[in-house]
Amino acid sequence: MKINKEIIQRYHIGQCSPEERELVEAWLMNDDVEWSYPEHVSLDHLENKGWEKLSGRFKFQQQSTAPLAEQTNTPVVSTFDTKRKKWSTSLGIAASLLLIAAAGYFFLNFQRYKNSPAVQYRQVAAKNGEKVTLKLPDGTLVHLNSGSTVRFPNRFPDTARMIDFSGEAFFDVAKDPSKPFYISTRNTSIKVLGTHFNLRCYPSEIFTAVVVAEGKVRFMGPKGHAHLILTANQMGLFSTPPVHDATSTGNMVKTNVYANKYTSWKEDQLILDNMTVEEILPVLERWYNVEVEIKNNRLIKERYTGSFLKPALTDVLESISFALKCHYKKNHQGSFIIY
Repeated sequence: MKINKEIIQRYHIGQCSPEERELVEAWLMNDDVEWSYPEHVSLDHLENKGWEKLSGRFKFQQQSTAPLAEQTNTPVVSTFDTKRKKWSTSLGIAASLLLIAAAGYFFLNFQRYKNSPAVQYRQVAAKNGEKVTLKLPDGTLVHLNSGSTVRFPNRFPDTARMIDFSGEAFFDVAKDPSKPFYISTRNTSIKVLGTHFNLRCYPSEIFTAVVVAEGKVRFMGPKGHAHLILTANQMGLFSTPPVHDATSTGNMVKTNVYANKYTSWKEDQLILDNMTVEEILPVLERWYNVEVEIKNNRLIKERYTGSFLKPALTDVLESISFALKCHYKKNHQGSFIIY
């Protein structure tokens, strides 16, 4: 049995057989299906770029019209072009449905796998003030920044590689086309086959950010309701919706960036880019494993930019104090106060 448009239509309305459902879901998990729902693309673009592949997959044939045209001298529209026009609108609908189905398939199976009593997990954490590098069972390298945790099975199953993550890390994912690599965070999920990217999702921050250094990443919002396809030097940002807005799934934005700026922490380079003092404090606390307080409310929303290579905390505080015309001191408990 092969995938065709009739099977997909029956799948969407819940009328396919168990065998057809398994076939469609296996197809959805294959990365070759990604072209079916390119992100932020017009129907015209989808029609022009995707039709040849779609017609090949669904075995649509273009019928020859030359003899008829020669006999009547009348313009003839081929059945291929007619089907192409009829399908242009359906493709847009199918694009969204395919994404939702694939995302739902992932979340359902991820939860089933995580809750299986037969699966044994290992958890590795980088405490405040330290960085940790580890290798997962598949050979993937994970560079954990301070205050980060990764949870993964001792052995990945045969179909996919799935992990839980919180904090910030740079992932060098081992390539394995037969086993997609999934990361589950508090509000988002990431799917890759083999690539390098930085992921930041600290519990204290309202955003999740993915910056791709090499390869391609699919970045999905809650339950897969929104997604971005990211390539090298692109950042995907998911903003958590306000607590009082229970109907919102948050916002996802893609921008072009210089990836090295977001991965420089691996080389002990601290970059504070137009951040408020309020935003800087938790960064310093994680980086140096020390408490930092503000005693002057005027400073909370003041912004600061600075870049340091393997800096001492006092070097950073000296620079902030000079730029914002304030002072700092260390108290008897070992914490620092900015005033």
